[in-house]
Amino acid sequence: KNTKDPTSRLGFFTAATPEATDEFMRSSRNSPYLPGANTMPIHVSIKNPYEMDWSDFALQSRNLLRMAKTKANKAVDEFKQKLIDEGYDGIKIKGGWDPNKYYLFPGHIARLPFSSLPCT
Repeated sequence: KNTKDPTSRLGFFTAATPEATDEFMRSSRNSPYLPGANTMPIHVSIKNPYEMDWSDFALQSRNLLRMAKTKANKAVDEFKQKLIDEGYDGIKIKGGWDPNKYYLFPGHIARLPFSSLPCT
């Protein structure tokens, strides 16, 4: 919620390594962490992800950052709702620095490894 990146509206960002999530918790590679940023181990249950290449995701992210905030937020919300309506429960981002990057839509199962309680 502290990031200005409109893609944060997609849901929970997950990756296989803390290093992969690290880039999303800073405003730039060598800057301090954003307020409230954290990394935690979770187990994710994603059954039907929409698959997107990293290069397409990065291009769309850059385009969103050039838009007015309200227009970018609306575009992300509409895209997410379209995917949910089509039965997707998240987005798998293929390629890039980590092959296991996902956005888990809110309301789908993610839980802490030491608890049976969902954290969504």
